[in-house]
Amino acid sequence: MSISIIHCPKSSTSVFTVICKGLSSIFPDLDVTLNFKLKSDLTAILGKFFNREIRHPLLTLTSKIVDGTFPDYKRVIPLENDKKLQVNANEFSEAVDRVSTVSSERSRAVKLSLSSGRLHLSVNSPENAKAEDEIPVDYNYDDLEIGFNARYLQELTSQVDGKNVEFSFKSSGDPALMKDIEDEGAIYVVMPMRV
Repeated sequence: MSISIIHCPKSSTSVFTVICKGLSSIFPDLDVTLNFKLKSDLTAILGKFFNREIRHPLLTLTSKIVDGTFPDYKRVIPLENDKKLQVNANEFSEAVDRVSTVSSERSRAVKLSLSSGRLHLSVNSPENAKAEDEIPVDYNYDDLEIGFNARYLQELTSQVDGKNVEFSFKSSGDPALMKDIEDEGAIYVVMPMRV
């Protein structure tokens, strides 16, 4: 496991990148303290740690201050999405999982068809397989069809601590916004796919 910390002084932001078994995640935060419990019960506690490197058989930590500003992530958060969908996070994730079992590994596309009070999920794979499911939702806007990568939807809903999530849509070609209803600080942006 290795951890890289990049600090951008002009924006007072730190970016923590954790790489473990070839997977990488980025966590922006200034005063983050990270606790990693490793197999040897080594706990690495990091905070305000810059321009250093720590090596351990199970952990390498590097930190670097860079010139420049952290990208303005707020510019990619859609603000004009006026069609709101509220749904139980577990029911939604399970429905996505059921229909995505027939999708091809390459695209993993699932089509969401929204109408008043219901969400119809469908997948058509190139091998002539088809799966459909329907769940009740709180949605009272014009009908909308939009496609997403099924894996992205499942990853988003797995991050939610609350019971319900709220999706906000503008159109089938615009990014969607997902929020945990019980945690106003948690927002997620997901790009649609053509289906």
